[in-house]
Amino acid sequence: MRLTNIKLLLLSLLFSTVSFSQSIRGFYVNGFNSILGNTTSENTLLNYAQGNAFNYLCLYDVSALNFSSSTVKTQFAAFISKAKGQYGITQIGVSSENYSFFSSSILPYNSGRPANEKVDVLNFEFEFWVTNSINTLYCSKYLTPGGYSCDTAGACAFAKSQFQQIDNAAASNGLISEVYFGWPNKGQMQWFAQRADRILLHAYRTSDAD
Repeated sequence: MRLTNIKLLLLSLLFSTVSFSQSIRGFYVNGFNSILGNTTSENTLLNYAQGNAFNYLCLYDVSALNFSSSTVKTQFAAFISKAKGQYGITQIGVSSENYSFFSSSILPYNSGRPANEKVDVLNFEFEFWVTNSINTLYCSKYLTPGGYSCDTAGACAFAKSQFQQIDNAAASNGLISEVYFGWPNKGQMQWFAQRADRILLHAYRTSDAD
């Protein structure tokens, strides 16, 4: 596994919450679907996390995994158990741009499992503030079929409807609801802040020279 699969520029911070009062230092992992089941890749990732004092992994591309496969679920459980038991990872998050994936795959996966095999964080990433994302990714896939306008207002309304369900599901299952933001306005931030357990703010940078 190349370390470029780790999106360090997106998230590397310390934060805590009232409900989940634990210091967290984490990062996003790109292309997790190509890492799972490959012992070398998994261990490279986990050694990097441990060696740099990270204790939270938020996994991208988990939706590309086949959760109807018992083999995949066994591999996923083994990875989480290894991360928590041997590498100091205290929280595993999964990122999705809609509630449906969590309800159809992650919550059923978690059901009945011990804590050391469970996903802990439902991370919602839907860039409703980015016009290009709305036009190229969201309009035909989510907004038009759902009756939302293909603009920032429609995308934000869709995001709110999704996150409300995600937050409710997290609360009902003892999980953490988490949302990622780039450029929210005050009203948008206030709406999500009243609901989310954790908010991740992206500090956009043109250079990491310093």
